[in-house]
Amino acid sequence: MLMVENPSLSRAAVLDRRERARRDEQLRRSLPFPRSAWRRWALRFVFMVPGFIVVALGVPGMLGESSPNAELLARATAFEWDRADSLWLSLLYPHISTGIAVVLAPWGAAGLAIAGVVAAGFLLQGVIEILAQRAVSVSFGTALMVALAATPLFFFLVNENLAAFLAITFFGLALADVQRFVTWGNTGSGFRAGLLLAAAALSDSSGVVLLVVALVAAPFLRSGRWTTRGLRAANTLVLAFPALGTLATVILLNIAFFRVVWPDTGGQRWASIPERAEQLSIVYTEAPVTALLLASPVLVALLIAIMTRRPTVALVAVAAFALIQAGFVVGLVSVGAVGTTYLVVTLLAITLLPTGRSVIQNAVLTVVVLGQLVVGWVIALDRELVVDWMLIVSEAMRVAVGL
Repeated sequence: MLMVENPSLSRAAVLDRRERARRDEQLRRSLPFPRSAWRRWALRFVFMVPGFIVVALGVPGMLGESSPNAELLARATAFEWDRADSLWLSLLYPHISTGIAVVLAPWGAAGLAIAGVVAAGFLLQGVIEILAQRAVSVSFGTALMVALAATPLFFFLVNENLAAFLAITFFGLALADVQRFVTWGNTGSGFRAGLLLAAAALSDSSGVVLLVVALVAAPFLRSGRWTTRGLRAANTLVLAFPALGTLATVILLNIAFFRVVWPDTGGQRWASIPERAEQLSIVYTEAPVTALLLASPVLVALLIAIMTRRPTVALVAVAAFALIQAGFVVGLVSVGAVGTTYLVVTLLAITLLPTGRSVIQNAVLTVVVLGQLVVGWVIALDRELVVDWMLIVSEAMRVAVGL
């Protein structure tokens, strides 16, 4: 007697194989890279070495008061810990970078630079982990890493703007968890991403802008789960809750104890909005080269999005650019946070862009991303503060080698 195959059993077997394949893929994307802890620490240290060399050359602090770290140190050392009232508590924001500055104040600018170098080591190791988990080709992944880290913009923020770089670091580390949470439904990644985004918002005011960028990007990620009504809204709430809860708590405590919504001496932040808006309009109307450089990372992202047929990446890049510009106008993004747009768009590309579908496409994508590296250098050479820092570094290196 011939055995008749049960269609329902066959279909169940296919679904079971698909579920196992999905779980295997989810596991691969959640494994750390490198697998052993000592290799991860070794990789972080390797990435820290260039920054430590800059610190050893005595560069931190040589920019004087124009360095954002100098302003952070001034704030940290200005607190009167023995005063009778507790009004100074309302001035602690951003809490994470302020706390680090208070602890490292005895070591001055060099201490803050070392903290930035350590953060850079963790960020770059995290970026390599993202690329490995997403199975990005070696050539394309290497180009993305070089475009992110091999620019003066990156090194300047690491050594001279701890607050802004901490916000970018937490944002970059959160993006990988956002990807795993939204795409694969990894709940633990969702909680970690929310906490990292909250840390970004508590490291620098620009972190609030980066939080919004992440929340805008999350709904555009492809979900690997069965979609249900309200799933995207629920994902966004999980990601936003830690940061919104923390900021709301700070606001309520300020209102309850200090009768202020937010620590803003004399309303300077709001009073400077017209001036900042005028500065931005002058850039776009009277300095077309600078305006083009500001938008160039987004233009490169648009080109890559077209090549990879991923229009959502283009939308997220444009949204990130618009939010950062708006953040500058309202005073959330400082002038000293040069290169924020470039680094944020590059991190979004690392997290969201798919690998090429063929060897030729991977080669073309690699060339385009290396073009992004050139853009990063041109942007750096267009920023007077970064150029001054580069000259200081080159002079310190010249003296060190005895030329």
